[in-house]
Amino acid sequence: MRVMKDSGVEYIGLVPSNWSILKTIYVLDMPITDGPHTTPELLDSGIPFISAEAISTGKIDFNHMRGYVSEDFYRICCLKYIPRKNDIYMVKSGATTGRVAMVEIDETFTIWSPLAVFRANENKVLSRFLFYSIQSPSYTRQVEHGWSFGTQQNIGMRVLERLKICLPTIVMCFLLWRPAFVCAPVTFGGTSWRSFLIRYRRWMSRTPS
Repeated sequence: MRVMKDSGVEYIGLVPSNWSILKTIYVLDMPITDGPHTTPELLDSGIPFISAEAISTGKIDFNHMRGYVSEDFYRICCLKYIPRKNDIYMVKSGATTGRVAMVEIDETFTIWSPLAVFRANENKVLSRFLFYSIQSPSYTRQVEHGWSFGTQQNIGMRVLERLKICLPTIVMCFLLWRPAFVCAPVTFGGTSWRSFLIRYRRWMSRTPS
């Protein structure tokens, strides 16, 4: 029988006793950031410019990008943030606040201010685990509780950093053993990596007790 404990977080509820409850900032490689707060001139060609409308079904839909920006504006954006594969974006302003997508390409583009950037510290959590965790019902409810209303929904980056996520200790173990898995069959405790990932996603999708 699995031993459970109270997470101490209303929106998470009971969790397995060997899971950790952490502030989001603890598993990030850098503080949560966003794109520029200025409105650029949109062009017919140039650097793809992404905002909230392109965040859909866990991926970036470049068919719904805002347009293109100049190389000069792109260089200004890069002073604050340069997109990297496996970065995670959450919409933090507007009707789709809380929607999430992961960067799955190495191509050049930049983002606008409605998107918050989560970059996982891979020594603490795999990007894919973080991606699933911040889409879980428990995290979504924290986002909804934390956002404010003006003319539209909005949640601050520092608020997001303080939201709690739960991670199984086995993830930490997997990361410690990760070099050995590069050249070996991907199993852990007799369980394939794929099977473990499916089980983890199923657990994260549950409704908190």
